[in-house]
Parts: sequence; structure tokens; C-alpha cells
Amino acid sequence: MRVLFVGLLVLVATVAAVLFAQQDTGQVMIAYRDWTVESSLVLFVAALLILFVALYFLLRFTGGVLSLPRRVARWRRRRREARVRHTYLRGMTALAEGRWIEAEKWLLKEAARSDKPALHYLAAAQAADAQGSLVRRDSYLRSATQHDPDADIAAGLAQAGYYLQHQQAGDARSVLGRLHVAQPKHPVVLKRLMQAFVNLKEWQGLLEILPDLQKRGVVTAVHAEELQGMAYHGLILEAGQRKDKERLHQLWQEAPRGVRRNEDVLFDYTRLLMDADPQAGAELDELIADALQRRWSDALVYAYGLIHTQNPAAQLAQAERWLKHHSTNPVLLLTLGRLCVRNRLWGKARSYLEASLGIDPQAEGYRELGGLLERLNNKGAALECYRKALTLVPGKTFAALAHAQQPLLLPLLP
Repeated sequence: MRVLFVGLLVLVATVAAVLFAQQDTGQVMIAYRDWTVESSLVLFVAALLILFVALYFLLRFTGGVLSLPRRVARWRRRRREARVRHTYLRGMTALAEGRWIEAEKWLLKEAARSDKPALHYLAAAQAADAQGSLVRRDSYLRSATQHDPDADIAAGLAQAGYYLQHQQAGDARSVLGRLHVAQPKHPVVLKRLMQAFVNLKEWQGLLEILPDLQKRGVVTAVHAEELQGMAYHGLILEAGQRKDKERLHQLWQEAPRGVRRNEDVLFDYTRLLMDADPQAGAELDELIADALQRRWSDALVYAYGLIHTQNPAAQLAQAERWLKHHSTNPVLLLTLGRLCVRNRLWGKARSYLEASLGIDPQAEGYRELGGLLERLNNKGAALECYRKALTLVPGKTFAALAHAQQPLLLPLLP
């Protein structure tokens, strides 16, 4: 349609020019020194038009010839990009379908010609890792950073992820430590570093990055609180193993209120501090009594019976007040039996211990009763208690109350 329209315009213009020339042909004369050229106006205009068209096409032809290498290079580049894109897509499809060998082959085929070679090498590293070839995997990750320095973070995160997946948290920690120095606010670096700290039980490091984890939206406020509880719990256990009473006191003072109200944390803090500092009984007595006033806990009642204070009679009176609402609780009855032994109330202690065993026979209860009967010089009955203790399931003791099914992230008391 467009060609027809242009042809029609040319035809109309030609007819108009002919009609104009018939009416007044006109004369054109060009003189230069001794040379004179005369022509009709129509012929002169026609000659100019022909010359213009000839020059136009000559220039276009010359430009086309001169631009031919560039056009050929552009064609070759587009063809290469299409080939690279084709092999990358085939490799990624094979990777998604779990065809690791095929994926690795296609991803590497045109990697060197790609304008984003790091993507090829990172995906190839995943295929190699899936095949169990850690040497090729690490080689591809190095190639990714060599071909594209900007891929250092991506390659480092991929490598750390593989280390964590293969339970190599120490190696992951080294890689992530370097990335964290370079990108301290990177959310994925922070998340992987958090996982490495948890796996390695590096609780102090976890506490240090916790504010950034929450600020960057890596963890929710609730998750951050759980991580904080886990970290303080772990640090308390470490200090307890060293019997470092100063560190235990310091951690307890630094810990947020929610952590101090955690049942498992308080249980372990009690037993570990008593082991490290026998003089801490009064402090622990108050802590456990306050916790039990908020919420009943068999584990804390058990821990209460392990506390040694200067006033065991007051302890016994406190525990007997709990008996009003928990008269059939075997753990409380065991604790009362221990406190009565400490107060040298032998008959009362025997009654409480036998009541505890009557409700829930435990090896620990039989050992306590056996020790009491031995004190009372009733060796036959004591030996019978020790025999019954040995027949019970090993490990099923009241001491396991706080850790029987301890979750990874600890629940907090209200």
C-alpha cells in the first residue's frame, strides 16, 4: 500500500513537471572562463535529481561496505549470545530435573563466552555438589569469582551453604566471617552466619549479630527472643562446666527477664551454680520460689530440693505450703523427703519418700529411701531399695525432667 502511494505521487509529480515544461521550458546557462553550457530548465533539474539519487545510493553503498565488519561482528555476537542462552537454559532445565551430569556439561559448554559466566559456574557447582564431587564444586566456585569479581558474595554464600549442608560449620564460619567483614549488613550473610554459630554453639557470636538479624528482618522479634534464650542458656552451660561462678553470676545479670524466666535456663543455672558456689543457696531459693509462684514446674520443684541454704527449716516450710495444692505430686514429695533429711526429720522424710514411690516409682526415689534407711541402721530394707533402683529403666529419673524433650528453641514462661 505504501509503495503504491509513493508511485502514485511520483507519477503525479512527473505529469505536473511535463505540463510545466510544455508551457515554459526555460533556459539555464553556466559559464566558466571560456566554457559555456546551456540547457533547458527541465533537463537541468532532471540531471540534478539523477545526480542526487546517484550520489545518495553511492554514499549508502559506501557506508554499507564500510559498516560490513561491524554488522558481521554484531551478527556473530547475537548468534553467540543465542547459543550461550540456549546452553544455559538447557543446563538449568537439567539441573531443575536432577540430571546432574547433563546439567554440568551444558552449563560449562559456553560459560567462557557468556557475559555473566559466574551464573554458569555457580549452577555448575551445584550440579557437582549433587554428584558428590567437592573438588570440582570448589573449582567452579573459584572460577566464578575469577571471571566476575562482583560475584564474590554470591560464590561465598554458595560455598558456605554447601559447608553447612555437609555439617562443616567450622569451614562455613570462616567463609562467612570474611563475607561479614565485607558486607556487615547483608541479610543472607547474617542468616547463614547465624546458622553457623548455632551449629558450632558459638553463643557469644550469635548474641553479637542478633540486633542486626532483627534490624535487617532476618528473624522476627519472637524468633530473636528464642535465639537469645538459646544463646544465654548455652553460655550458662559452658560457664557451669568450668565451674566459673563469677561468669555464671554475670550472665544471669546480663540476661533479659524473659530468659531468666525460662524454666530450662533457671533449672540449669540452679544446679550449675550450686555446684560452682555452694554459698549461693539463698539466692537460688528466692529465684525458684518466685518462679514457682508464677507457674508450677516439676523441674524447678526438683531443683529446689537440691539447694542447700543456711535455713533448711524455712525451705521445708515453703515446700510444705506447695503441698496444699499438689499433694499427690511425686516430685514435690521427693523434694520434701530430701528437705526432711536435711532437717534430720527421719520419720517424716521416710513418709514423704514412700509416698512419692507409691505414686511414681523411680530409681532416684529408691536410692534416697535406701540412703535414709541406711542412716537408720535398717540395712536389709536399704539393700532392698537399692535392688529395686537397679531394676528400673536406666536414665528414667527425675533429673531428666527439664531436658526430657527439650526443643531447639526454648519456650519462655509467661
